[in-house]
Amino acid sequence: MPEHVHLLVYPRHPKHSVAKLLHSLNTSVSVKAVNFWKEFDPAFLTNVQDHQPNGKAAYRFWQRGGGFDLNLWTPAKIWEHIDYIHANPVRRGLCVNPEDWRWSSAADFLGTRAGPLPLCHQHLPPDARRLRH
Repeated sequence: MPEHVHLLVYPRHPKHSVAKLLHSLNTSVSVKAVNFWKEFDPAFLTNVQDHQPNGKAAYRFWQRGGGFDLNLWTPAKIWEHIDYIHANPVRRGLCVNPEDWRWSSAADFLGTRAGPLPLCHQHLPPDARRLRH
């Protein structure tokens, strides 16, 4: 989506921390975004400047709060959220079909193309190569 991200994460080992993964992802994305603006559009930085309670100013790429993170424990809930994620750009009028949205995994599920990020089918149920909506 143009202004937010849906991400479904499946840790392969119990020792992996989703919180650490999200922190690492959020940090690297925000650093790259701020560095991009510093180089190509420094005036834009005023839009993401955040005045801290200690009086210091910082750049905030992500809005305050923890986002909308939740754990999905059943296949039905996982599919419900995959369906929601795939349909989101269609609901927003950004494309006609879920598989048309470049950043969606919908086309990967259909097997019609590999997206910019590889989808690991190894951990998906057998019926994963079809869209459910």
